[in-house]
Amino acid sequence: TIRIGIVSDTHIGSKFHADKALSVAYDYFHKEGITEVFHVGDISEGHYTNRPTSISELSHIGFQAQLKEIVDNYPRRKGLTTYFITGNHDVTHMRNGFANIGETISMVREDLVYLGHNFARVDLTENLTMSLIHPTDGSSTTIGQRLQQVIEKNAYRRADIMLVGHYHKY
Repeated sequence: TIRIGIVSDTHIGSKFHADKALSVAYDYFHKEGITEVFHVGDISEGHYTNRPTSISELSHIGFQAQLKEIVDNYPRRKGLTTYFITGNHDVTHMRNGFANIGETISMVREDLVYLGHNFARVDLTENLTMSLIHPTDGSSTTIGQRLQQVIEKNAYRRADIMLVGHYHKY
């Protein structure tokens, strides 16, 4: 039996970030003895400069403020490591100032391990693989169709278990 925690699209730095829900999830993971959590992208809200009204939705503006919020307040539980990829919101920091928030978080918090941008494959066991995918396309009401496209068009991303963030649906 393998037990892991899964979270995605926390959008830390947004006024809509559900910090209490994230903390409750980590309390549950810790209580259940889970030692590995996988975050499937958009750990930060980023800043879309091409969307002028998006700044009004930010609780923490800019790379430094969002980095500090994540480093200081992302749930930390003894014996628990979070492995994460970055997504389309996180990459806005790279576009705006050539700053990789994923790498920087990982340098400061050893319990937050950066696996890459938009995709990572993890060997859970010798015979069981899992991929973390954060697409950059838009969402739709036919989420099944989008997921099917992710599977069909990205053969190199296939794994026994595929976690797909971005769509804000489960």
